[in-house]
Amino acid sequence: MKLLNTSYRTSIILLLAVSFASAEAQRILPYYNGTTGGQGVAAMVEYNGQLVMGGSFSSFNGHGRMNLQGWDGTTYFDYPGAFDAVGTKIASLIVFNGDLIAAGTDPNFGNVAGWDGSGWLHLGSGPSTNRVVDMCVFNGELYVTTFLDKDVRRWDGTDWVVVGEMFSSAVNALAVYNGELYAAGNFTHNTSVPDLRRLAKWNGTGWEEVNNGLSGNVNDLMTTPDGLVICGIFLNRGDGQQSFPKWTVYDGNAFSEPASGVGPMGSAEVKYISRVGDAGYLLGGYSAPSLLVSENGYRELAFRSTGCGLSYDGNDLLGVIGMDTSLVAVRGVGRLLDGTYQAWLDAGNVKAAVTPGSEMFRDKLRNIAGFEAPKRSGTHSIFSITPWIIGERSGATIYDMETYSSNETPSYGPHATTMDGDYMDRYLQVWKLDKTTISEHAQHWEDADYVAPYMIVNWPGNGDISNGEPAQLAPYADLNANGIYEPQAGEYPLIRGDQATYSLIHSFTGLDLGVMHYAYADSTDVDRYNTVFTNLTIVNRGQEALHNARFGMFTDFDLGGASDDLIGCDSLLGLSFVYNGGNLDLGATGQLGYGTNIPSQGVLFLNQPMTAHAFTDPYAGDQLSAINGNMNGMPFTQTGYASHFQYPGGLFTDEAAGNTPGERRSVSSIGPLTIEAGDTLCVDMAFPFARAASGDRLESIAALKVRAQALRDRYDAQGVACNVVPDLITRVAASAPLQFNVFPIPASDRVTIACSMMQGKATLQLLDATGRIVRAMAWPTGSDQVVLDLNGIRNGSYFISLGDAGMRSTQPLVVLR
Repeated sequence: MKLLNTSYRTSIILLLAVSFASAEAQRILPYYNGTTGGQGVAAMVEYNGQLVMGGSFSSFNGHGRMNLQGWDGTTYFDYPGAFDAVGTKIASLIVFNGDLIAAGTDPNFGNVAGWDGSGWLHLGSGPSTNRVVDMCVFNGELYVTTFLDKDVRRWDGTDWVVVGEMFSSAVNALAVYNGELYAAGNFTHNTSVPDLRRLAKWNGTGWEEVNNGLSGNVNDLMTTPDGLVICGIFLNRGDGQQSFPKWTVYDGNAFSEPASGVGPMGSAEVKYISRVGDAGYLLGGYSAPSLLVSENGYRELAFRSTGCGLSYDGNDLLGVIGMDTSLVAVRGVGRLLDGTYQAWLDAGNVKAAVTPGSEMFRDKLRNIAGFEAPKRSGTHSIFSITPWIIGERSGATIYDMETYSSNETPSYGPHATTMDGDYMDRYLQVWKLDKTTISEHAQHWEDADYVAPYMIVNWPGNGDISNGEPAQLAPYADLNANGIYEPQAGEYPLIRGDQATYSLIHSFTGLDLGVMHYAYADSTDVDRYNTVFTNLTIVNRGQEALHNARFGMFTDFDLGGASDDLIGCDSLLGLSFVYNGGNLDLGATGQLGYGTNIPSQGVLFLNQPMTAHAFTDPYAGDQLSAINGNMNGMPFTQTGYASHFQYPGGLFTDEAAGNTPGERRSVSSIGPLTIEAGDTLCVDMAFPFARAASGDRLESIAALKVRAQALRDRYDAQGVACNVVPDLITRVAASAPLQFNVFPIPASDRVTIACSMMQGKATLQLLDATGRIVRAMAWPTGSDQVVLDLNGIRNGSYFISLGDAGMRSTQPLVVLR
């Protein structure tokens, strides 16, 4: 199956010029079907117009050829006869004197062979019986280094010659920079030079140390316009006079001191440098996020294990070492694309990781807890959350109760006819925006020098209707009321809070979920500042109703050290929570404890009554029972009567039951209810964090409940429907609010909208509770009121939206007959 068709198949989606969006490459997605078997792609080169990939694999895109494959987008090129036996593999590829040179492990060719267009040539008996790890061309000759020989060897056209003296340890990498040959590895000296610390330069007669060397092993070198990029495990210059985050750039005179390392994991080893485009490069390894270095500065990317890079046929390709790319099933080779795989919601006092798919708040880059509270503290209160859904359809119980989703789970994006490469490109990402960025777009989109951010240009306002996707997806300001998201015409996303992320999920129960997490930046508003909010719109895309449905939020609490937690709930508040089992929260492997200043973390329903809460162990298969608030299928009877709330308080707590503190996972849920075909269930939730001034664990529970009540009161007072995202974006400076009246309320057959402020062209929209436009019309020029016909409009809550080029306002409407 070809995965690179980039055409969108719908009139709803507008194609925008690339120049309209600033580049934000942060995703790696599959290139065709990738490779199978082995360890992936270690080297890539363009040869005779073909992309040639080498490494350790058994096939590419379903075409069988071990370890080496040529491909021009249509035809496969197998290059038979070398590196195609069991136990062989390729570490490096290069074009030399018009021939394709492959090096690695193939004893039949001495581990290096040359393809002259018709067959493989021996280069003498080969440089060594040991595996070749790197190659380069210097002064018109081929140079290699091997796994164990501790030297550099040169092919003189007849034989292999050792270059200079043997080093004290391994040589891992070779490069040519400014016309000079460099070698790097774990060596510290040779016989003639006592100080030859990990980086050496050939001076024509011998090896000399470069700029006092480096303090630790060097893994890779790459020549770039910035200079010679160097990576490994070194933290200092060889004489200790400079500090490095395990990588640096040598400009011919001095090492740079990069301001950023590869992610926050200080122990991570930087293994590879991969070329990205003409000027950028990617630093990566096995145990930390990669770092993209370009003219735009540093950017941490949500994947690892990339070992080589090449621009080919308009794609920035990356070779992947191993099958784990920290993302999706990118096998062997992938494409670097704009967009974000893992975003951080961090406007408030919590830093929460958000990725596509159903599992949320887990840092999938590092597979650790992703809900840091307070932010910059290093302590976490939630490992991850996942929405759970259960119901009955055609008499059968169906459910979607995924936990700890795998990278390959296809739950991202809306329901669609075909979920191919185009679909993945569009939906396997998270959109993150803030009010300031949106307002800048709304006010400056017509400016000659304005470049719209990727997140605004590619906001998923519309789906591909020709692919069976919904026409309307993420909320946006539809200023001309045509149902098409048009950022190039000044339209913009609508978000809640000061900062928000948005993603789309489809469930196996036939539901589509739009998920907006949002936060507030005002530190004086302590309740909202210490809370992450979530708005979920759940649409039944099936042909039948979902009866006896329950929606639950599975939460894997990790309150600091996760081995001493307890849980509880407050059914009146709609709150479930975690607290510490003792007065000291110790850390654990990979987890930092809160010590004696112990908080409590909550999960709060804002617009729906919580009807059940229970401890659950997903590994024990008790999800169905837990989401219904049961134990082994039966209600709890701890209070002396049947209840669907476990540990509701008083004498009936996790602690009072005599349970040993430990790992705690729970699910709190709403329902049962019916979601008709085509209907939407909207759920507003909050994840408040609270810590008592005393730091006492039980007093922190009380502080959390006070915060939860304040959040509920404020939510109720705002009076904004769950399915509505108010337009609070300023489009023109100092515009007066648009005032209009709607009457009668409730309305039956028709409603009158009166506005004396209208001066230019305007549109009038009737929105349902989901924000969907159900009726629209142009405001008559010169009129101060219009009558909107409501025939065919069902009873319910609606909103009237009225706006012109400078302002837009919304008023509620109830239709009742």
